[in-house]
Amino acid sequence: MTIAAIAAGPSPAGPVSAGTGRGGGIPTALTPGGAQAVFRAALDVLARPGTVKRLPSADDEPLAAHVPAALLPLLALADLSTPACVVGHEEGAWDEIVRVATNAPRTALRDARLVTALRPLTADELGGLRTGTAAAPEDGALACLAVAGIAIVDGLDTADVGDGPDGSGGDGGDGGESGIATGDGGRLRLRLTGPGVPGRRAIIVTGLPAGFAAGRRRLVAGFPAGADLLLIAPDGAMTGLPRTTTLQEVASR
Repeated sequence: MTIAAIAAGPSPAGPVSAGTGRGGGIPTALTPGGAQAVFRAALDVLARPGTVKRLPSADDEPLAAHVPAALLPLLALADLSTPACVVGHEEGAWDEIVRVATNAPRTALRDARLVTALRPLTADELGGLRTGTAAAPEDGALACLAVAGIAIVDGLDTADVGDGPDGSGGDGGDGGESGIATGDGGRLRLRLTGPGVPGRRAIIVTGLPAGFAAGRRRLVAGFPAGADLLLIAPDGAMTGLPRTTTLQEVASR
């Protein structure tokens, strides 16, 4: 699903705005304001790779207190015309939330236009995401990948990133961007180049699977066919990897 396809799609204030709650007070859908905020953040990070935006928190969006942050873009963007797939922990429970909130049809990972992965995808799963064709690149998937943490390391002083527990939280950069320091272990440093990347920029992501860079290269090898990725940390920090962006895995400093 390309940036243009997201922008041209139905307003996220439509199907996700229905319903005020289910038994026990858990909301059945995003609020219109919450859906619009998620929609704008997703568009922004895909248009400006190497930047970070924060998804609405529980203080701003009631449903955010009950679902993983990586599920929010799918809930904001899915509708009857967008086959969706949730993979990972308790995926059956999340499937039900997606069905109630969006009416999106459930489908296999390889056929989905909207994906939320709550566990690391294997290289084969990543490379097998729906890519569309050269004639219809907008049919490629948008996949929301849950990661443990995100840090911007070029264009942002990492000494100023984060003021919460374990270095998470806090805003940095310009234009309201957020830099999120990561926990220990499993870090992958990626150099980003391509349209929309603000100068020289690299990101460090904690929680990506082994073979991620190779799987992603396979995913975009048929450009303009390909799939676009959103990397989303538990605190709602999100960065985009559209198919136009070239990744280079580099040694951590």
